[in-house]
Amino acid sequence: MKKTLLTLLLTFTCFVSNGQNCFKGKIEEVKQLTERPLAVIIYEEDENYVKRLEKKIAKSNKKKEKYQKELNDYKNHISYFNKNIKDVVTEYWKLNKTHNIQYFTNKQVEDLIKNKSNSFAILNLTIDVVMADLNTLSTMDIYAITYGASEKNRKKAVYKNHITNVNYNLPGYADKELKKAIEKLKKERENGPTYLSKENMITSLVLSQKYIEKAINLNKKVSFEDFAEEEMKRNCSKLKGNTILFQEAIVHGKIKNELQSLLPKAKTELVSPNRIAEAVANKEDVLIGFPIIKKLMKQRGGFGPVTTSTVIPVTHKVIMNAKTKEIIGFIPHSGITSYSYFKKKDFKKLNEQCN
Repeated sequence: MKKTLLTLLLTFTCFVSNGQNCFKGKIEEVKQLTERPLAVIIYEEDENYVKRLEKKIAKSNKKKEKYQKELNDYKNHISYFNKNIKDVVTEYWKLNKTHNIQYFTNKQVEDLIKNKSNSFAILNLTIDVVMADLNTLSTMDIYAITYGASEKNRKKAVYKNHITNVNYNLPGYADKELKKAIEKLKKERENGPTYLSKENMITSLVLSQKYIEKAINLNKKVSFEDFAEEEMKRNCSKLKGNTILFQEAIVHGKIKNELQSLLPKAKTELVSPNRIAEAVANKEDVLIGFPIIKKLMKQRGGFGPVTTSTVIPVTHKVIMNAKTKEIIGFIPHSGITSYSYFKKKDFKKLNEQCN
């Protein structure tokens, strides 16, 4: 779990490898879920895991500090997630008409499935198994958002997506300068990149909710690209004269001194991840830029008999208002080279929108 949390704090991406339609069931099923009371999944401590660590702490002298930190991180992660998911869902999730929100552990949901109880709509933002595609499939355990019926398991949820990561933890293919920035971010964030942070919960819920509402209003499935581009076209005039905050690590190192000339219609600022989090949590009337992954691809490399495989994200780029959560700018992915940091061409395209 620790390795997963350290390496893969989420982005917003469809589970479907070859498309951006995040709906598995019929739209009528989604409508019916909105009429049910809402149940949200929370974490509970794994007693066996905790006991194993406590035994190691009691026996070990050399690694006592390491095991104690691992135990503290584990407990802090669970308490942080559970507290913030309750706060965020209560404030931001309005799709279900009932205000009586329940909070269940995975074991409690398993009982609902076993009893075929159709009492709840289940909203789940915990870690799930996701596939990355390129000829052969790889699976990873990473955070996801699913919305489904309480009588069915998570694999059969009618809506599935990954979590946004407005404070982006870049993968291993980044250049040396970006890797240094990542290490700086790990030290700078109060809770580190191991946690699904509150601002990512907020943006994930808001974007997913708007996307689902769009499909319900149209009474048909709609791609995320179509949803995002339509909202961008309504709002892109708001880019002019506004300030856009970019986390420093997601802007390509070679162009950091060129941003104002590349995007003259807006004021750009390179900031810390804490500044991004502050803007989202405080609902500041400021824009934020971040990547949204369409899909994960497995890339192979190496020479001779030695080969390696790396999972890379294929991304869109998004500009969002931290207060209204409106999509102001949207650059759709342009192939497998659409890496997760903003390049020169992305800023040029943003500047051309609404001209």
